Amino acid sequence: SSVAWSPDSEMVASGSCENTVCLWCKSGELKGILRGHSAAVNSVAFSPDSKYVASGSGEYDEIADDESDNSVRIWDVSTGEEVGTLTGHGNAVTRVAYSPDGRHIASADCDGTARIWDAVTMQKVCSLSGHVASWQHLDPE
Repeated sequence: SSVAWSPDSEMVASGSCENTVCLWCKSGELKGILRGHSAAVNSVAFSPDSKYVASGSGEYDEIADDESDNSVRIWDVSTGEEVGTLTGHGNAVTRVAYSPDGRHIASADCDGTARIWDAVTMQKVCSLSGHVASWQHLDPE
């Protein structure tokens, strides 16, 4: 499970073990439920302009196979539509973060690998490896 404020402080996104992302107005009103993941949503992050939310998914106790949802999904906050899926992690995605300029997304999984993605083209820029344990925190600052 995960929770994140939008940079404009107008919304909160929450990820859950129900495989969904909920978008909440700061008043507590549920704005929408984003469905598309087939595993728990472990991490959520808003883009710096608050227009998009990224969500990372996967089951920690699941052996990775072709059926595992170890993905990052990008959602349009205003419509609730999925605008992209980032795939390639071999294990559960534990953290997602936008770069401060919004041009890149970082994602990390429980095998210690992180990836940097182009937020416009949705293509992988590079992989970062070297950790022997899972990533516990990704912070753009």
